[in-house]
Amino acid sequence: MAKTAGRASIKELIREGAGTLSKSSDSPRLDAEVLLAFAKGVEREKILLTPTIDISPDEVERFIGLIERRKNFEPISYMTGKRDFYKSVFEVDRSVLIPRPETEELVELVLKKFDKESIELLDVGTGSGCIALSLALERPEWKITATDISAEALEVTYRNAVSLGAENVKLLEADIFDGLDGAFFDVIISNPPYISLKEKKSLPVDVKGFEPHHALFAENDGLAVLEKLLAGAPARLKKGGMLFCEIGFDQKGRIESVVDSAIWKRVSFKNDMRGMPRMLIAELK
Repeated sequence: MAKTAGRASIKELIREGAGTLSKSSDSPRLDAEVLLAFAKGVEREKILLTPTIDISPDEVERFIGLIERRKNFEPISYMTGKRDFYKSVFEVDRSVLIPRPETEELVELVLKKFDKESIELLDVGTGSGCIALSLALERPEWKITATDISAEALEVTYRNAVSLGAENVKLLEADIFDGLDGAFFDVIISNPPYISLKEKKSLPVDVKGFEPHHALFAENDGLAVLEKLLAGAPARLKKGGMLFCEIGFDQKGRIESVVDSAIWKRVSFKNDMRGMPRMLIAELK
């Protein structure tokens, strides 16, 4: 992006920024608008509704720097440090995955299933806390435990819990079911790593180049962690308890082949908004 001399208008900056991002973003104008608002320290709506707002030279410099970072495929959420998810805005950094709409569907699925019941729930691999905290805010009577193998991720979760006012969530550094000290739950939920290492090359640069690999990829063609969840969840679930997991769009058949029907009463799958089987629901006998 060319360095803009003197005072620049919002229209000019957005046009130049979008032009710079035309080959590195699917939404170059939207990206430019978001980054200009962030550089200015205001909401995007203000930038759009007040096109005569003054942009200082320092803010122009900041915007140019952000555009260059986005040109190199850095995700906007990591640059701004925030991401909208469900009904809240979550802090994110490179220690956690960027929350996605598919995971919102997992939250909605659990909320609909347990509309009025007071339950104990475990969120495995909580990352930013987007699942656990969204559920906690909707169901303050629930007792929720959120775990992650990454201490850095749990620090992000903690800050999100404080800023959002979610008080019914306990955080624990743990690898899947380790360190739970005999606790039992009505529901276990997880958005685990499920991408095969063989798929790494085909992923977009802004995913494979910036998001934490331990939260993206799993051995055994992406099934290793899902298999551990299916094998270990029965020992942590109460009778009739349920496991909810996000899965890869092509993993339904392989998951069905490893499910132990002697343990699980019912295993089903729910399609996402695009009609792909992306959610696993397993009910214990």
